Amino acid sequence: MVACAVSLLISLTAGAAHADDAETDELVFGTASAATTAVPKTMSDEEISAYGGSGLRAKAAGGDFCNIVPGQMWKRTSGSGYRFGTVGGKPRMANCTSGVRSTKLESYVYKRVGWGQWTQVAGPFVSRGTGNMQQLSVQYICKGLDRNAFQIIIIGTGTNSRGQTSVGRDSTGSYSLDCS
Repeated sequence: MVACAVSLLISLTAGAAHADDAETDELVFGTASAATTAVPKTMSDEEISAYGGSGLRAKAAGGDFCNIVPGQMWKRTSGSGYRFGTVGGKPRMANCTSGVRSTKLESYVYKRVGWGQWTQVAGPFVSRGTGNMQQLSVQYICKGLDRNAFQIIIIGTGTNSRGQTSVGRDSTGSYSLDCS
């Protein structure tokens, strides 16, 4: 699976939205956004799919931005100290322009628990910085080795030197891993 990236734009002017790139979501800082920092404890397939790959692309001239790069999920080698190991990923904030003054990543691990139902099983994992960063501790401790679907939801926020703030979100997509 190819990882998607979300760009957060801190803009002085409003941008026009159009679907021209299904791999990247760009959200304008300082404008109303559908993204929020609140994530539900449980979601349906439809709700969780709304966290990434929407194809929305909003461009703004002269704006500051960062990319949210969700990356992939895998059975983590660092989890070998646990009986059944861990699954997780390393989401990151990348390519921040010099005008970005503060950033925050929040990541949540979800597990598919029934037909069309997902529940949050780990998180939030919160990292704060002044630009580019990578989260290294996003993981779920496995309780067994049954195959299950997992997904990481990432919420990114940032503020520029003018105090304009925005929220963006993305996800790793669903991964089938030997972990219960």
